[in-house]
Amino acid sequence: MSYESLEEDASVPAGARESTVRVHILKKKHGVIREYLNQDGFIFAVVWKGNTHPDLSKLLGSYYEEYKTTEKKHRHHRRGQGPQNTRTTKMLVHRSGHMRSLNGRAICPSLVPKNFDLGSLK
Repeated sequence: MSYESLEEDASVPAGARESTVRVHILKKKHGVIREYLNQDGFIFAVVWKGNTHPDLSKLLGSYYEEYKTTEKKHRHHRRGQGPQNTRTTKMLVHRSGHMRSLNGRAICPSLVPKNFDLGSLK
């Protein structure tokens, strides 16, 4: 998978004024992925939008196995093809959209900087 990587330091969401947050923007053929890093350099949120959902095993890294297990366990409780919200012991994952317009976000609450407004993730 090839990505064009851009880095934004100045484009910090309004909710992050008191926090040091860096945003890495990964552009690929089928969409854009934004990784939000806290002051220690750890990714605390990943937001994506595009024609397809990204490969979550690569995006979630070591958190993927717990996500996959939890999502599979709760899959039978879902009805239809609507939004999917999965909560593990370490993170929250939201996936939604419709054909050719898919989006989602994964957030690790324990790594979110103090005073950061998660509503400002784009």
